[in-house]
Amino acid sequence: MKVNAQRFLDSFKALQALFPEDGGDEGYNRPAFSAKEQQAHAWVSTQLQQSGVVVTHDPIRNTFGRYGQHGGPAIGFGSHLDTVNHGGLYDGAYGTLAALEVIRSAAEQALPLQRDLLFTNFVGEEVNPLGGTFGSRALTGQVPVTDNDYFTAAQIQAAQLAPQTYRNFLELHIEQSSALEQQQVTIGIPTAIAGIVRYEYQFSGAALHAGATPMAYRDDALVKASRFIQAVSQQARASSEQLVATVGQLSVQPNQPTVIPGQVTLILEVRAVDMQVAYQFQHQLDQWLKAAQIDYHVRKIVDKVSAQLDPQVQQVIQAAAEQRHDRYTKLFSGANHDVNAMSKIAAAGLIFVPSHLGISHNPQEFTTAADLVAGLQVLADSVYALATE
Repeated sequence: MKVNAQRFLDSFKALQALFPEDGGDEGYNRPAFSAKEQQAHAWVSTQLQQSGVVVTHDPIRNTFGRYGQHGGPAIGFGSHLDTVNHGGLYDGAYGTLAALEVIRSAAEQALPLQRDLLFTNFVGEEVNPLGGTFGSRALTGQVPVTDNDYFTAAQIQAAQLAPQTYRNFLELHIEQSSALEQQQVTIGIPTAIAGIVRYEYQFSGAALHAGATPMAYRDDALVKASRFIQAVSQQARASSEQLVATVGQLSVQPNQPTVIPGQVTLILEVRAVDMQVAYQFQHQLDQWLKAAQIDYHVRKIVDKVSAQLDPQVQQVIQAAAEQRHDRYTKLFSGANHDVNAMSKIAAAGLIFVPSHLGISHNPQEFTTAADLVAGLQVLADSVYALATE
């Protein structure tokens, strides 16, 4: 399928121009549900309409563009436009702008297809008060139908898709890791998306005077937590399973230099393709704490199951890469994406391109123009193959 590579690359500049205050060391700041996210969605809608694509929006602000008049299950593709604070240029925006280029190229060329194309721009993919991948989870009935600070229960209910809206769904994304770059591979074909389990641990001690309390009589909650954090890293590194484990959030009370820490609350996140591996890893950590005679309290706060991506769609992506003579490899995605939710209602696939040094969620996020275009072309060819089966 023919696409306009230069127009696609120029679309990043056009998106940047909407927000002149963004860029540079400050990065990009389009938080979920913000006016800036809505402005970006409106700009994309205009681009679609100018190419003759039929644009619609649902009650929670997801944006759709349809090409074709067959009706029935469509070939969907897209991503998101919101960012983390001080984020990079390519996370989400890459997949969205590539999807924009694919559907407007199809419309402008009046391509004869057997199935409609359905561009999809999700709202609220990044971490937010309603939970990440909110837009795609709402579409697929994975969000509680209750009022919240952003939407009513009626809006969430109305956003749920009718059965058989999508036949397939594809998402193109930067890898957000360094495996492809290290292997000198252009295209990554994930076979699965790791599940995410988060646990809140609390460690208690005695918040006594830091100067007056001898070392032998201290009960330091932070020392206990520190031993646990070391155990998390050591056991994850020693594991033969496909998992990663992180303690990235820590709260110390009373958090004063003159007081021994009396309580520490931390968040342990475990990601694995096999959810039982994640659960077993956490159980082993609990056994370690008991053996070390460290008192603690734990509760599970997040449990997002892993997603197996469709093998037939992987074959379509592989064929597209081979046709373009792109080096490719299969791997799993440790990061969550909207395609995870969409895989619950459609045969879904994910395409990765390299991230320089694995940097993401950071102003220094970078992917070469050649790799960006290679991923665009593989997406376009995969969409065309699925739509003409």
